[in-house]
Amino acid sequence: YQIELEKIKKIKEEDAISKTIEKQSNQLRLLDREKDGDLIEADNKMRRVTNLFYKEKNRISQAIEQTKEEITKMYKERDILNKKINEKSSVVKDELFVLNLRFDGVNEVKNRAKDTMELFASQIAFTK
Repeated sequence: YQIELEKIKKIKEEDAISKTIEKQSNQLRLLDREKDGDLIEADNKMRRVTNLFYKEKNRISQAIEQTKEEITKMYKERDILNKKINEKSSVVKDELFVLNLRFDGVNEVKNRAKDTMELFASQIAFTK
């Protein structure tokens, strides 16, 4: 009879241990799911930030490319005007002055675009 009681006691202890192990396993699974969810959310946020960065980078690159084209065009115009200056009167000199003002404005836009791109890149680096 004592042996039977000990067997029953042992079985109950094993059941209690099994239930405890099952509870802990379930808790670990829940924690893993939470962790996976957090990782997925963080990954999605990083993808969104990265996409925003590349969109902004492309927009700035396009603006810089357009500015370069405008600068090249203005250099050509300036060269033509310089030739006219050598041949013509002060009226042409006034045209060159206005063109140089436009040229300075475009350079200012180019410099601001470059500064914005560097700032945005540093902000992205900071968020990583």
